[in-house]
Amino acid sequence: KGTSLYAGTSIGGVCLSIDSGNTWTPVNTGLTNLDVNTIFMHNHKFYAGTKGGIFITDDTLIKWKTADTGLSKTDVRCFAAFDSVLFAGTTCEETYRSIDNGHSWEKLIKGMEYRSISAMATFGNYLIAGTDDGEILISTDSAANWTTVSFSHPFSINSIIVHGNNLYAGSGGLYLSVDSGFSWSEVKKDNGEIFASVYALTSKDSFLVAGAQWEVGLSADSGKKWVSINDPIYWLFDDVTS
Repeated sequence: KGTSLYAGTSIGGVCLSIDSGNTWTPVNTGLTNLDVNTIFMHNHKFYAGTKGGIFITDDTLIKWKTADTGLSKTDVRCFAAFDSVLFAGTTCEETYRSIDNGHSWEKLIKGMEYRSISAMATFGNYLIAGTDDGEILISTDSAANWTTVSFSHPFSINSIIVHGNNLYAGSGGLYLSVDSGFSWSEVKKDNGEIFASVYALTSKDSFLVAGAQWEVGLSADSGKKWVSINDPIYWLFDDVTS
C-alpha cells in the first residue's frame, strides 16, 4: 500500500516496512496465530490467512480480529475478491466464500470437492484458482461452476497474479497465460534458463518480481525480459505484497 511493504512470515506473524524493506516491524496485536501464509488487502481492510484461521484489521494495522465464523478448516493459503464477495482457499480440501467482508464464511461445494487451493486471483469476470496438485480451475460465474485446465506438471500452484492483460503463476517454475488462464507457457530468463520453484509473485507498474527457490527474478518491462538479481540465497519466500 503506497510506499509500505507487508510480509507474512512462518514464525513472526505480519511485518511492516516503511523504508523500502530496509527495516521491518511486527504488527501482530490480536494476531493469535503467527504462522501467516498470505496477506490480502481489499476495501481498506487487511486479511491474514494463517495456519490457524483468518484475521482482519483495518488499514491502520492497530489490532487484528478473528474472522473464523463458518470455517471448519483453518489452514488458509490464499484470498481473492469480486467487489464485496471474498473467497478463501485452504490446504484442507475446502474453499470458502464471504458476502459480508469476511466476518462469516460459507463452504463452496460444486466443482471444489477434494481440492486444496493454494493460490487465487480474479481477472475481469474470471475467478482463477490453483491447487496443490498442479491444477488450474476457472469460474466465470462467481464460483458456481468451474472448468479444470490442464497444467504441464503436478507441482503445487504457489502464487497467481494479474499483470496488465496477462496472468503469471508460480509453481515448479514461472508460467505465463495470455488467454485468461486457459493455457500456460513456461517463462525463461534472458539467458535461456528457467526458474526453479517459484513461491511468491508481486508486481508494480512495469516491474514484476518472482521469489524463487534460489533466487529473485526481476522483469522491468512487464515480463518481456527476465533476469536474476542476486546470488543464490538459501531461504524460501512465503508471501510478499506492497
